Amino acid sequence: NWVFLPALDGPRYFDSVGTDTGNSHWDQLYDLDADISQQRNRAQDMPEKVAEMKQCLEGILQRR
Repeated sequence: NWVFLPALDGPRYFDSVGTDTGNSHWDQLYDLDADISQQRNRAQDMPEKVAEMKQCLEGILQRR
């Protein structure tokens, strides 16, 4: 069970509503089985998984 968040421009936090946007200048990859609170970004450790998840996301976005 993985969560992939691609690098996105924009604010990381909305002060006015106290919400973390999830935006980052770097890809984020989290293993929910080992890290349910999404504290340890595994993107640098697992570039193959990042590439797989990016390809999957691009396929989904192309079908829209």
